[in-house]
Parts: sequence; C-alpha cells; structure tokens
Amino acid sequence: MVTRRTTTIEITNVILTTASRRRRRRRRRRRKRRRRRRRRRRRRRRRRRRRSTTTTTTTTTTTRRRRRRRRRRRRRRRRRRRRRRRRGRRKGRRRRKRNRRGSSRRRRRRRRRRRRRRRRRRR
Repeated sequence: MVTRRTTTIEITNVILTTASRRRRRRRRRRRKRRRRRRRRRRRRRRRRRRRSTTTTTTTTTTTRRRRRRRRRRRRRRRRRRRRRRRRGRRKGRRRRKRNRRGSSRRRRRRRRRRRRRRRRRRR
C-alpha cells in the first residue's frame, strides 16, 4: 500500500475552509444575540367606552361636574410654554474673557430671506 503525500495547496485549502466555518458560526451567534436584544414593548390599548344610544331627559349635577373636569384636563394638556430669547447682554452678568484659546472666529449672522407676496388684482 502506497501512502499519498498531501500537497501544500491541499493543506492551505483545509486551513481556509476551517477558518470560514468558524467565521460563519460567529456570525450566527452574533445574529442571535441581536435578536435577543430587540424586544418590542407591547402597548396597552385602552378600551373605549361605548356611548349608550338611549337618551336621558335630565342631566344630574354629578354628570355636569364630570364634564367640566374633562374640559379642564384637555386645556392643560394643550398648553405649551414658549421660551423667549432675549437679545443683548443682561445686567449683572459676568463677562467672559474672549480669545482664550487663541482663535478669533467671529459668529456668523444668518441672513433671513424675505419672500415677497404678489397680490393679484381683481378686475
């Protein structure tokens, strides 16, 4: 029986294939980890109360109070505070030393382009 000698090319091929297999395994593991991280939070849906179709002739004081409360709550939510920016220096503020780092870069002013509206004349 004659033993066949393995060539260097064959050896290199084997090494390469094993390396690629390892890489593939690593990739698979990484993907699994990513999937685990992404966990969607389920939002609870609030069930809406259906209004009754039957109408009542009289409204009690308690129902009126409830309505008022609802209105107030809605108004509070809608309000948004706008912060006013003041131009110019305020009194009593400390002055910062300019040109501390050696760079003398001036602030660029943004130019606002005004759009002209054309008025159509009615005949």
